[in-house]
Amino acid sequence: MGTDLERRTRDELVGLLDRCGALAEGVRFLEGDDLLELLDELDSMRALMIDASLILRSSVVR
Repeated sequence: MGTDLERRTRDELVGLLDRCGALAEGVRFLEGDDLLELLDELDSMRALMIDASLILRSSVVR
């Protein structure tokens, strides 16, 4: 697998994706402030996923 940064980034991205899956039911059923809080968390995670994706893309050797 590549550098320590790449391994850490992969682990972080996998954790974020797992967390997204865990939040899916909340998107389906939560309402009001609870749903807004969940959506805020998803927005934060989205930004972290973008960063991780960019790091991994830069490490791909073609």
